[in-house]
Amino acid sequence: MSRIKFRHAALAAAVVVSSLAVAGRGETKLSPSAADSSGVSVITYPSAQPKLKFMSAGLIKESLVKDGDHVKAGQVLLRQDTDVDDKELARLKVEAESDSRIDAAKADEKVKQIDYDRKSKAPDSYAASEIEESEAKLIESQKSVKVAEEDKQEAKMKFEEEQVRIQKMELKSPIDGTVQHVVLDVGEMADPQDKDGAVVVVKNDPLWVEIRGLTTMQVAMLKEGTPLQVRYLNDGSDQWKEGKIIFITPVADASADRQLVRLELPNPEGRDAGMRMELKLPKELQDAAPKDDAVLSFQVK
Repeated sequence: MSRIKFRHAALAAAVVVSSLAVAGRGETKLSPSAADSSGVSVITYPSAQPKLKFMSAGLIKESLVKDGDHVKAGQVLLRQDTDVDDKELARLKVEAESDSRIDAAKADEKVKQIDYDRKSKAPDSYAASEIEESEAKLIESQKSVKVAEEDKQEAKMKFEEEQVRIQKMELKSPIDGTVQHVVLDVGEMADPQDKDGAVVVVKNDPLWVEIRGLTTMQVAMLKEGTPLQVRYLNDGSDQWKEGKIIFITPVADASADRQLVRLELPNPEGRDAGMRMELKLPKELQDAAPKDDAVLSFQVK
């Protein structure tokens, strides 16, 4: 076998087998532990790993967590400096709660109503043009009351909008999880366009278990909700855990005849993600495994 072909075969074998035992020249086989369980190597991932960002740029004023902290959904992680924004909020609150403009407009309307009533009830004492002018001023004052009321409503909306904006200057965790990395320190500027975000939180309960070593024929026998057993490679040979299939990729890897399957695995003990596991293949999947596939065995020449 040429060196290039050998490397390709070795790379394919690494996807499926958990370990190899090489004895001189000849055929390479699965190690006893892997062969006994009919398993393939798989890896755990967080079921959620958001890179949290602030809505707008701003200076970090407080950092309330550190790497490794366990957090609850809704817990504040970082705060931006809101000193200027708080003063603007106070100003908007005054406008939102004030009735001065409405009271003034209503007082003017009352004066205009009195003037119109006096003139309209004595048409012989006033010219028609004066009565019409008085009526127009009354209508204008009535509209002014409405405008003042609309202005107050708009002031309330601006006040509430500023409240929301200031709330967004607190970065809260959307999940129960663990802080993987606090990216920004106090005094640094948060940039909403930064791909690294401001803080990264992971959710490891449940875990996702990604299986990349099954053939398309094997995967065709599976469906969402199907239970499968997996075991951490560092655990005892009988310590199998049950997960269920939550996703089968709709696009297979045609060059390797492989198709990704994802399990959901309860993790109440809080084990870290990124661990290697082994999958126990049901008999029907073992029977469907290709006997001469380069991923399962290859010749060392």
